[in-house]
Amino acid sequence: MKVLFVILGAYSKTGGIEKFNRSIIECLWSDLTNINNVVIISLWDSAKDGPKSSSGRTFLGANRSKIVFLREFLRAMIIFRPRIIIYGHLFLSPLAILGKILLPHSKQHVIAYGFEAWGKEFTPPGYRSPTLLEIWAAIKACDSVVSISEFTRNRMKKAYNLPHEKSFILPCTIGLQRKEIKELPEKRTRGCRLLTVSRLDTYKGVDKVIQALPAIIQDFPEVEYWVVGDGPSKREWQMLAAELGVDDRVHFWGKVDEQMLIRAYSEADIFVLPSTAEGFGIVFLEAWQYGLPVIGGNIDASAEVIDSCGIAVDPTDIRAIANAIKDLCRDKEKSQMLGRLGYERLLRNYTLDAFCNNLSNFLCSSIVDE
Repeated sequence: MKVLFVILGAYSKTGGIEKFNRSIIECLWSDLTNINNVVIISLWDSAKDGPKSSSGRTFLGANRSKIVFLREFLRAMIIFRPRIIIYGHLFLSPLAILGKILLPHSKQHVIAYGFEAWGKEFTPPGYRSPTLLEIWAAIKACDSVVSISEFTRNRMKKAYNLPHEKSFILPCTIGLQRKEIKELPEKRTRGCRLLTVSRLDTYKGVDKVIQALPAIIQDFPEVEYWVVGDGPSKREWQMLAAELGVDDRVHFWGKVDEQMLIRAYSEADIFVLPSTAEGFGIVFLEAWQYGLPVIGGNIDASAEVIDSCGIAVDPTDIRAIANAIKDLCRDKEKSQMLGRLGYERLLRNYTLDAFCNNLSNFLCSSIVDE
């Protein structure tokens, strides 16, 4: 089965979309699927960024050149002639129009990751919504729209009348096989060290956690807040912490290497991300890998991922955020239990093995009824 995966990027950035794309590539490059003839074309990455090409598997990086990107896409259509084409973002869906013209019998699928699929009113400042052409191509030229959560699928149905029969859900993954995930220690003492790992954008809710700190400090004067990541809101949030007199409690780590990230997760007590626009929230899975209890928002896909294995609060309610954090700081047994439940949920649903199995079943089923 010949598969073409066309993406914006997977290796030159470290966001959730890039992690999702890397997971798909790893599945297509491994023996965890029954796919053995694959071409990947990436707009942002260079050829050296991705995995080494080998027999039946080719990675092509356009290094941000749209001309090279389009050239390689057309070449793949004419020479490689894929049976299945996957577009890694709604912004790439117009290519499906060309795909249908050049390979009318191919099966084409586009991935709807997060808020870009929810409608203009849900698009955070600084981001753009899909154009009418991009939405039309996704729904009309593609055979299915693959959403990473039920939440995103439902939002897209409501915003753009996506037919149910053309939708499919492929949840995210931690990116590790079950055998690669370490066992949790039997017992762990919980304190009140908070952690957020995220790009620092307005919708992530870091400012709400900072605003909740004065109330938390009243009951837990030892509280610390670690923020790992960088982004446009960092300076604003540093100033906010200073204005509230909690800048000695808030530590902005910036971008860190893998070793420092492991340290942050290992030494933290509670993971908190009261976001308003998560399409999934892979960082919740990462926190569960270390047995951390998680607190997320209840108005995006975070609540779907967390389910009953964490605490979902109104991400605009500072008092609710403070109370949820204090609850876990106070109740060590509950904190321990939620961390364990999250870890078990991770093993059940979000390993790379499960992800690759879901991906393989989807790709195979898409060409069965012909």
